[in-house]
Amino acid sequence: MNKREPIAWMVYTVDGQSAYVTDNPTDLKEGQSAYALYPGPFEQILLTEEEIDRIDACIDKFIPLKEGKRLFARAVEKASWEKNHG
Repeated sequence: MNKREPIAWMVYTVDGQSAYVTDNPTDLKEGQSAYALYPGPFEQILLTEEEIDRIDACIDKFIPLKEGKRLFARAVEKASWEKNHG
């Protein structure tokens, strides 16, 4: 799984009265908390049609309708994305 590192931290007061962004969350004062900020989502690289076809071939005996196989393959792709980038 790709582990993303924070790019900054939002420091805020527990009472919600103020907040700021910093690259050093170790200077917190009493009554402050820090929330890690991460870069935007990674670009999703979808399976190729060839990869989908290979999945189709593996499930021919389990799901007889082609549309059902495609939906299954896309569900596998989505689960993979969520596992790696969730």
